[in-house]
Amino acid sequence: MALLRRKFTPLMGLEVDGPAMDTPAMGTLVERIRTDLSAFSDPVTRTANQLRSLFRKRARKPLVLDLPGKTLVFSSPAEFEFGLASRIEFPVRKAARLVERDSEDLKGMAIKLRAVEKRFAAVFARCLEQPYRIGELLGGLESGLLSQDHDWRDIVQALCEHGPEYDDFKNIALVKYMQYLASRQAVLRSIYLEKVQGGLELQPQVAEEHPVEEPMLASVLPISYKETALFDLDQGGGGGGGAGGSDDEDEGTQTLKPVPRGEAICIRFTDGRELDIKLASHRYKLFPGKHFCLVDEASGVTHLLRSGRNVIGRHSGNEVVIDPAYLAISRKHVIIEPVSENAALLTDISSHGTFITPKHV
Repeated sequence: MALLRRKFTPLMGLEVDGPAMDTPAMGTLVERIRTDLSAFSDPVTRTANQLRSLFRKRARKPLVLDLPGKTLVFSSPAEFEFGLASRIEFPVRKAARLVERDSEDLKGMAIKLRAVEKRFAAVFARCLEQPYRIGELLGGLESGLLSQDHDWRDIVQALCEHGPEYDDFKNIALVKYMQYLASRQAVLRSIYLEKVQGGLELQPQVAEEHPVEEPMLASVLPISYKETALFDLDQGGGGGGGAGGSDDEDEGTQTLKPVPRGEAICIRFTDGRELDIKLASHRYKLFPGKHFCLVDEASGVTHLLRSGRNVIGRHSGNEVVIDPAYLAISRKHVIIEPVSENAALLTDISSHGTFITPKHV
């Protein structure tokens, strides 16, 4: 009690109003209180500002896209994603016209389309590293790279006119458009296979009577056949050595299915068994456990995955660097992120595709 009395006696003699307010002791005390309050209020103010910013983002107005002749309104990203889901398939009427093209014409279209896919895959990879730049990166793409099918060109251009509060909508549009490109390439591949293997080759002059729109190609530089793995058929899948070959590819297309481009899917390993995975035309096995391993079936090279996100591809800055001779594999091809000893998130960010067993898709 005596200790408490000595501690608080100086304060008990101070009055709120009166001469005591002008004493040095009171001035020091007031200054100390102000300092303490400032140290406490600064982080509180920052947190409050962050919450206000988050609230404004969540309370944003619906997305309104003014397209030629119509207006589209979406109240949420989920509604926007649902609305774009029907736009990822290549139009049937255009697929029918492609049947009339000769195989060399289809091959040329496929090569150019691969170049476009690489452009969008590169943008998507950069957006994963710097998500705040998606508006800048998406808006910086030439309009000629965007197809007019399903109003894609108008949708993306109208979307880029909105501010950063709509970046999640832009990310959805980028992913869905990459899936549209994959659908278009799959149609080209199917028709090409039917022609060269099924004997359905038509005369070249027939194609001129029914021209098919070739958007996205005007601003793409010519690419030699050696620079791309056309349909994952030619030149052993476009990679040097390793997996490939027509017989292997035929078998692979029957047992493996493509991963939806740009979407993270959760892979669960049953009883700790490995997963067959194909990067473009090259086959690997992914082993789960405390330390995940990616094994090249052709060379036997084992890549140890670290905990967290692993970007896999030919780029030297990736967490897992693939043999540069495997040209069909993108510089940044796939992201594998272990989440437990028997599960991992997998995101395909490539232009030539990632394939796994159907039960995992």
